[in-house]
Amino acid sequence: MEKLTPKSTMKITLRILGAFIICILCALNINSYAQEDTSMPNHSKKKVLIIGIDAMDHGLTTDLMSQGKLPNLKKLAEQGGFKILKTSFPPETPVAWSQIATGMNPGQHNIFDFIRRDAPEYTPKLSLAKQSPGLLKSVYLPYVQGSAFWDVTTQAGVPTTVIRWPVTFPPSQVSGAMLSGLGVPDLRGLLSGYTFYTSQGDARGQGHSRVIVVTTDNPVIETEYKGPRYNKDGKLTEASIPFQIDLAKNTISVDGAPFPLVEKKWGPWIPVTFKTGPFTSISGIIKMYLESKEPFALYVASLQIDPKKAYWPISYPADYSAQLAERIGYFSTIGIAEETGGYIEGKLSKEGFIAQVNDIETERDKQFWIGFEKWQKEGGVYAFVYDSLDRAQHVMWKEDAVTHAFTLDPYLEESYITKDALIGNVLKKLDGNTLLLVISDHGMSSFERAANINTWLYNQGFLTLKSPLQEAKPLFGTVDWSQTKAYSLGFTSLYLNLQGREKSGIVPTTEQDTLLNDIIKKLELWEDPKTGRKVVKEAWKAKDIYKGKNLANAPDIIIGFNEGYRMDWRNPIGDIAPDEIIDNTQKWSGDHLVHPSFVPGIIFSNIPFTRENIRQYDVSATVLSYLGIKIPQDVEGESVLKIPSEK
Repeated sequence: MEKLTPKSTMKITLRILGAFIICILCALNINSYAQEDTSMPNHSKKKVLIIGIDAMDHGLTTDLMSQGKLPNLKKLAEQGGFKILKTSFPPETPVAWSQIATGMNPGQHNIFDFIRRDAPEYTPKLSLAKQSPGLLKSVYLPYVQGSAFWDVTTQAGVPTTVIRWPVTFPPSQVSGAMLSGLGVPDLRGLLSGYTFYTSQGDARGQGHSRVIVVTTDNPVIETEYKGPRYNKDGKLTEASIPFQIDLAKNTISVDGAPFPLVEKKWGPWIPVTFKTGPFTSISGIIKMYLESKEPFALYVASLQIDPKKAYWPISYPADYSAQLAERIGYFSTIGIAEETGGYIEGKLSKEGFIAQVNDIETERDKQFWIGFEKWQKEGGVYAFVYDSLDRAQHVMWKEDAVTHAFTLDPYLEESYITKDALIGNVLKKLDGNTLLLVISDHGMSSFERAANINTWLYNQGFLTLKSPLQEAKPLFGTVDWSQTKAYSLGFTSLYLNLQGREKSGIVPTTEQDTLLNDIIKKLELWEDPKTGRKVVKEAWKAKDIYKGKNLANAPDIIIGFNEGYRMDWRNPIGDIAPDEIIDNTQKWSGDHLVHPSFVPGIIFSNIPFTRENIRQYDVSATVLSYLGIKIPQDVEGESVLKIPSEK
């Protein structure tokens, strides 16, 4: 069986499941919006600023603060407070940020894992979107439910701007502006997908990556770049544009327009247009990194939505992304912009990966300060999430799960120091009526051993195959459902093959609890024969940790892996590996898909906290309470601040 990498497996998921994109048709009236009175309600002139830093680790933050390397965050902690922010069950990005935004548990907000299963079928789907056919193009709706704090503030007439908060695609109609974050697809409808041009090797790509072999016998290389698929005469056709690479002049002509190519440098954003008919086209943007001229190696990052001509809505108002692009130039729009896949698969060097992350962070900083300026004038709420630290830590985390010996990559240290400097600049500009919260959704842990739950279920007799284990295929291709009691999809989820729910369910509801107890007991006793350590620290029945109207959509069991362990990359798409546990030999060395106690988030405030135990539910309630807005009944948290009198 071909060895799969983290990024390629996720891409295979998307290829099998179809395009991943969400779209809501927003009835916008930009002119009337521009004239709308967005002044603060008379009862409050207080303002709230939330800076989210995805995966900012509590332990590492504490260590760097103690070393004097984060002076501004230390100052903020002394002014108000610095606490652990208890993360979600499970500590996955879409689950956690949805929990922070809504103040609700997954049983209410309906996001349980990156991957969810489509009952009664056994088909995995990305939790960020559900696809619907549209008249001219695919239309998508979000799975997330419940009112986020920005919905409540908008209803209260409070100016609200939200930039790149995860699981906000399509954007909400807020009383300000929103730019979508995690959830925005590339123009092919995928999470990502690079193209690599090389004069060496063969044309085999991984997942949705493309490897194109070119010849350098002539100084000008003639090739093409393939873009989105579209319907042509009833058939899906792949659009393309010509590339002409002039090695002598160090230029690349994209559809006739020349752009510079500099070795070991990212080029500028290049607008591209794919003709899909006599009067129709799709606009996008691409960026390139020339790894080397000899041998020739050119990396083209994911094809992204053009913010000036958004094919799917990525902002509210609809032209907000275009307004940003006019001020700062083109910028990355995809939800996961960092090319971890290309780096892991050896097509993009660490130098190129870091340079790209730095470029992304520069774009985000420009977006942040534009939004900050707007918020300073209008008041209300401003929420901005940085997420590149999460991607960088995934591929640069070096920690021993047993001894906790930690080697800090210089780039990660630099990233924390850079964010500290941002906070320092922000603190200089705040007035006495402003609440500042700096938060992360989770931390980071070591990923040393990859565990396949489906293989474990097979070896325990809970899952049966029609053919030998070595012949297992993704999407449960060889599973005998007539003899299978349980299966796993996603990164922390396990399901029973329940009668009346699954298509071929065999487990009677009367035996459900007994079987769940049996599986949980055995999971928690599972030992790694190589290390002698427990693989799973704790597992839970969904009904014991979740509540709400969407409980029926939850996995039956949520798995909390022990430190150093994480789900095997095959498992999320219903694949059964030959071995239960293998060494993780990938560059993807850090992760947070473990027991929540190992990867808590962080929360800083410029106002003192009232207690130690702070949950993600409490963030939404705290924001609303500070603004004097009634907290909705379904919000499960409460304010955790000593609210001062209004100045």
